[in-house]
Amino acid sequence: MFCRIAGFGLALLLCAPAWSADYPSKPVRMIIGFTAGGNTDIIGRVLASAMQKKLGQPVIVENRPGATAGIARELVAKAAPDGYTLLSDTSSFAAYAAFTRNPSMDLQKAFTPISLISQQGGVIVASANAPFNTFQEMVAYAKANPGKLNYSSIGGGVTLLHFEAIKVDYGIDIVGVTYKGSGDTYNAVLAGDVQLSSQSIGRVAADVANKRVKGIMVDGNKRYPALPNTPTAAEIGFRGFYQSWQGLWGPAGLSPDIVRIINAAVVDAGQVKEVKDTLEHLEAVELLTSPEVLAQRVEHDSREWTELVRKAHIPLQ
Repeated sequence: MFCRIAGFGLALLLCAPAWSADYPSKPVRMIIGFTAGGNTDIIGRVLASAMQKKLGQPVIVENRPGATAGIARELVAKAAPDGYTLLSDTSSFAAYAAFTRNPSMDLQKAFTPISLISQQGGVIVASANAPFNTFQEMVAYAKANPGKLNYSSIGGGVTLLHFEAIKVDYGIDIVGVTYKGSGDTYNAVLAGDVQLSSQSIGRVAADVANKRVKGIMVDGNKRYPALPNTPTAAEIGFRGFYQSWQGLWGPAGLSPDIVRIINAAVVDAGQVKEVKDTLEHLEAVELLTSPEVLAQRVEHDSREWTELVRKAHIPLQ
């Protein structure tokens, strides 16, 4: 009875423990801020399907693309902290503060971390009709034709960091074109609407083999079996290739009991064959972790990328 008559703020405080007593007792929503068909969506959906076996309730994926995942973040941030509305987001979550002139919210305070999900191997690809075949040829072409090369991205994320770092390191001018989702950024390269993009290896490996796109450079210091002929960033001498990852959050104020329940469902989901197979197909490394590890990753990357944006004089959005 008291929960019905108390003031809203006091009611939330006093009634919060009751929310976790029978959690979950209804379907859970997983909000994804990107279009359907991209890797974030694919991984989110297979994870949601596996999680519901542990939770005993459906986990329903909703795509809310727009504003570089800002629409999805705002929706989840304003949701009740009861565990029924979750956010599956990418490393652009950590990049938000670095790229935004007037942030609408402090993401590290507006959300409760639950778990890292995965980290994906990355590759810079060029369209099939691009007038170059290697990273060195791309740099030479860009120097001879300033402003004529375009790259696709979703805005303030690791793809933008990759190309802005290339621009700074090699003194070239490449123009970014923003799309709503990672699937759209890749379709733009396939169609030849842009010449360059940074994508996950699992998404593009078959197309590189079939010469629908050109593999220019992969991350790290070891070549990937799926792209044996594509040189690594270490071979080329480029240090600005940042890892793209995916995580899961709830609204701020989510009770520790509910966080533990959801985290356990995520970790259990990682043992499901369909999840393992999907991650392997996408050349993604499983990173099912504690909430603290996700919080630390966000803090580390946000700090590092803010410094890069400052040094590179990247215009804030």
